[in-house]
Amino acid sequence: MPRDAGIASACSSSSRNYFNGLIYYVGGSNDVGKTFSIANGQMSLTPTSQGPDSYAYPGSTPPISANGLTNGIVWAVDTGTNQLRAYNAATGFNTELYTSVQAAGNRDALTGSVVKFAVPTVADGLVFVGTSNALNVYGLLSQAPPPAAAPPEAPSNPPAPAPTTTAQSPLQAALALAIDTAAIFLQGNAGALLQLQFLSRTFLKQPLPTNLLSDLRAHIAPADGLAIPALIAGVQFAQQNM
Repeated sequence: MPRDAGIASACSSSSRNYFNGLIYYVGGSNDVGKTFSIANGQMSLTPTSQGPDSYAYPGSTPPISANGLTNGIVWAVDTGTNQLRAYNAATGFNTELYTSVQAAGNRDALTGSVVKFAVPTVADGLVFVGTSNALNVYGLLSQAPPPAAAPPEAPSNPPAPAPTTTAQSPLQAALALAIDTAAIFLQGNAGALLQLQFLSRTFLKQPLPTNLLSDLRAHIAPADGLAIPALIAGVQFAQQNM
């Protein structure tokens, strides 16, 4: 490469890289990163961009990561300052995006010393830098997920559930009253009480038949005569007032 093309006079042992119409080059000793355009098989004689950062011997071979031809990033390491540096490929070396010494507390500082001729390697969204005694891996910092929303507090005095009621016809209501009245007179008569329980299940949970009086007589044993008058009286009263 001719010296009048902006290449440092000192010996350069690093390699160039090509991306999207530009050649990216970092000189060999106390030089800066530069880009040169190339078209029709000819390279520009003057740099199209020139970065502010100086690089010690032997310079750096700058790999480029990108999404196709967009979002390109140029990576380089410097033996003098022991840094990993990143630049916006779209503007060459003019725009520095990141260095491994910019974070507070040496968070991103390289472990070990940069080895001559070492080249950063980009794979699976990570940047790998081998040094004298370590392999440093760089990537996006993980972000803690937002805290889960607290569940709503239960009311201190929740309203009591509304009682469930089943509407009864006047005839059913009268029959229920008649059964309750008959039960008072039938204390101690287990057979009669069982008959009343059967009537409750049979007649209070479904529409009453029209021949209710005859059904009552059929379901109540003749020996339980005390229950019959009370039941019949309640039913007749209800029928007369419907």
